[in-house]
Amino acid sequence: MHAHTDILIIGGGASGLMSAVSSARQGCRVLIAERLPRTAKKLLATGNGRCNLSNRDATPGRYRGDEAWLSQVFKQMGVKETLGVFESLGLATVTDPDGKIFPRTRQSSTVVDGLRAGCRHLGVEEKTGFEAAGIRPDAGCFRVRSTGGDRIQAGRVLLCTGGRASPGLGSNGSGYRLAEMLGHTVKPVFPCLAQIRLNLQGIRSLKGIRIQASALLLADGKPFQKEEGELLWTDDGLSGIPALNLSRWISGPSLAREKMILRLDLFPDYGLEPLRSYLRERFDLFQDRTAEQSLVGLLPKRLIPFILRNAGMKPDTAVCRMMQPQTDNLANALKSWDLEITGTRSWTEAQVTAGGVDTSEVHSRTLESLKIPGLFFAGELLDVDGACGGYNLQWAWTSGWVAGFHAGLSIRPHTEAERRA
Repeated sequence: MHAHTDILIIGGGASGLMSAVSSARQGCRVLIAERLPRTAKKLLATGNGRCNLSNRDATPGRYRGDEAWLSQVFKQMGVKETLGVFESLGLATVTDPDGKIFPRTRQSSTVVDGLRAGCRHLGVEEKTGFEAAGIRPDAGCFRVRSTGGDRIQAGRVLLCTGGRASPGLGSNGSGYRLAEMLGHTVKPVFPCLAQIRLNLQGIRSLKGIRIQASALLLADGKPFQKEEGELLWTDDGLSGIPALNLSRWISGPSLAREKMILRLDLFPDYGLEPLRSYLRERFDLFQDRTAEQSLVGLLPKRLIPFILRNAGMKPDTAVCRMMQPQTDNLANALKSWDLEITGTRSWTEAQVTAGGVDTSEVHSRTLESLKIPGLFFAGELLDVDGACGGYNLQWAWTSGWVAGFHAGLSIRPHTEAERRA
């Protein structure tokens, strides 16, 4: 195949589809080249199929990256503007009390259908099964070849290939190789928003238990980062939003040589002394029970033996024989349960990639390469990542729209007002 187009978007994920809508609305001929048989496979799986597509608090300061650089991008396309685009595509959204934004249907397929319908309406073409093997700038255009020998000539190229997370959904990290071939620096990448693995005897028996807790990450004994919310026990560690957010620091290079401990506070709404008082009152009420029996109804039943072990107590200890130091030790164990971290789950189960193309080599207003004119970047490929809760998809929409807009702006003549937009 030999094709010609104004704008070639390599990668048909969230940022790629948004880039296509943005540039096609300016009258440009747009072609999406996707290596999988279908676009948006990862987007369909987002949020367990519910698609937490944004967050009302998604501002530059909530991302890991150059905040000043990010501010220039978000000035052009923030949350409000993004929801306006989705509304123009016919997608209704709802905002939960915690700020997470979903399609009203709570189905990822609705978001995908809206983007695809918008692309079709605008005449965007798709070429699936096209894995880019090389990009060559040539006299004001780009010549792109695939691993299968197909070739495309384009006036502008947008790299929207995603990162390395969730390779089963299409992310294989190929965009980093393409960026490096074109002379760009790629900062070390590592899995982000992945389950934490712990060294805890008998941990498999806790699988499926949900708890509300605060989780403090300790690096060589020093507090580093704290998260709070619902945690979910897995067969080898913890999942849930607090664990996923902490995983960035665990799998990243900054703490690689330090011993890491996860300190759980199972009663973050209690101070230590109030909890001690509460436990004393509870034990006074249940004098005819064992320590294990007395905690039923206060903690998930399968969790109780672990807490008692952490407190240095036997499950069959009679409450009537418990002394105040034992009660105090139990309170301490509930407020400060230290668990040895052995790492995080791999790329296969990570949701997001941290690291990527160095943003100092990309124009902060246009997302155009500062090394190769006409080359643009968007999405997870760039060295930008956010917390769990819709932030990373918002970055895909924001960067995709901005890159697509400025790629289109550089193709056709625009009015002065458009250029200032």
